[in-house]
Amino acid sequence: MGALPLASQAARYTSNRYNGLRRRELISRLLRWSWALAALAVVGLTVSAAAGQPAQSSGRLPGDLVPVWRTIHHSYDWIFKNASHIHYSQAQYTGMEQYLKESQDKCIKHFQNQIHSSNNTILTSEKYLQKNTAHITSSRRHTVHCKIQNLRAVRVQDAVMAQHALPIAYENYNAKLKLLEYWPAQRAKVAAEIRAGTYKDWKWGNIQDIGERVIYPGQHTDIKRFAPAVHQLFSQHMLPPLMKDPQIVHYVKTVAYRIAAHSDLHIPLHVYVLDSKTINAFSIGGGYLFVYRGLLGAVQDEDELAGVIGHETAHIVCRHSFRKMRESQIASLAMDAAQFAGIFLTGGVSSIGAYYLEQYAMEYGYEGLGMLINLKLLGVSRKYELEADHLGMQYAWNAGYDPSGFIRLFSWMANKLGYVDSLDWFYDHPPFYERMVRSEEQIMYLPKKPDEVINTSAFVKMKKELARYMANRKEAVPPIPKHLVIEPGCGAPPKHHYKMSHMIETLCGTANNPGKVD
Repeated sequence: MGALPLASQAARYTSNRYNGLRRRELISRLLRWSWALAALAVVGLTVSAAAGQPAQSSGRLPGDLVPVWRTIHHSYDWIFKNASHIHYSQAQYTGMEQYLKESQDKCIKHFQNQIHSSNNTILTSEKYLQKNTAHITSSRRHTVHCKIQNLRAVRVQDAVMAQHALPIAYENYNAKLKLLEYWPAQRAKVAAEIRAGTYKDWKWGNIQDIGERVIYPGQHTDIKRFAPAVHQLFSQHMLPPLMKDPQIVHYVKTVAYRIAAHSDLHIPLHVYVLDSKTINAFSIGGGYLFVYRGLLGAVQDEDELAGVIGHETAHIVCRHSFRKMRESQIASLAMDAAQFAGIFLTGGVSSIGAYYLEQYAMEYGYEGLGMLINLKLLGVSRKYELEADHLGMQYAWNAGYDPSGFIRLFSWMANKLGYVDSLDWFYDHPPFYERMVRSEEQIMYLPKKPDEVINTSAFVKMKKELARYMANRKEAVPPIPKHLVIEPGCGAPPKHHYKMSHMIETLCGTANNPGKVD
């Protein structure tokens, strides 16, 4: 990719400009600069620094690829059910793969160019201030400050699109394309193994022993290891506030405890419902599960929520927090301000660190931000995601749920909600091809139960209570931390007409977009 990751650009620029300053001054200025980057999170996603058009595609979609394009806009479950009846030529598959690559590259290049343009404009403005600081009026200085502040905010959103939203969206498309081409043969192979009984030799195929299995030894050691980190998350206000609606909290805990009781978890489960619109859930070793309010709004059925909770429970069972820390050579999730500044300035946080810096700083403040950066530094292991999918579906099934709920949630997030609204979810749960195939294989292999739960009256009541709860509250914009100073009175950065719920192709577009498939 042509441009440096945002964090690396920040590192180069900041280290050059502030070389020689004392450490405290360095950190203070870094945080002030970062807050300006965060500002756009309040007003939504901005596509361009100017009121320009969305990125153009790499060219017109050839006519023989239009049917393929429309097919990959169907949901994952639809493709799994119908792939055997859809027949495209090898030339169509190859052509579509190349078209997606060219479209992705050109769209990403568009946003990289905008980042470069913003960088140049910011640098020019800062040089102007430095050269004319003794002569310009306070009004003119304020105007230039606001211009710089808004461009930094726009630059962040362009970087999020180029480095995360677009790659995630195209990974979805490529996964569906591979499913169309390869799933029919793979499905026949799995069906033959099930008929022959050899599926029982699969890893963790002894589903009758769930609860007695030791998937990865040492679960109990993670309690002492991670309890201080969880305490710090709350004591330093690094997470959204806990939901105080007892009906909603009780419901989530009931589902979570049901999953845990039918899993390989051998330690107590602690469940926290976070009052944030973020669509996600995560877990920390030692039995700590966090579910965001936004996820409760996104799931359509209880088995979808059960699938997510099963997945996160599996992360705890497999001790993925500990294993990722060990692999990343991170001794502790805690990090002081000097360590945080050093990692950020040297580009160690990489691109995702830059994104989460703005996201968490805006929503939760800067207190103890280093721990959250450290959590994200651990990264997403595709191997561990596959393990959590595999076991999580077993746990949901063992608890009496339809195990396909987790995949249906993926389909809905990608096809109905859109990749931008779902960015946080898809970053932590990447939709790669192998993941979808292994999950569908697991669904085929788990014996069908006559009374599998898809939805419950308790879920319906929770949804009604959540709607009532949301009607009586507004999404609060957290106050700016006192130790951060930004230019007051600038107003919001420029908006684009792109809507957050739109699909990603309305951003990148194709010159003759054949349209979505509902």
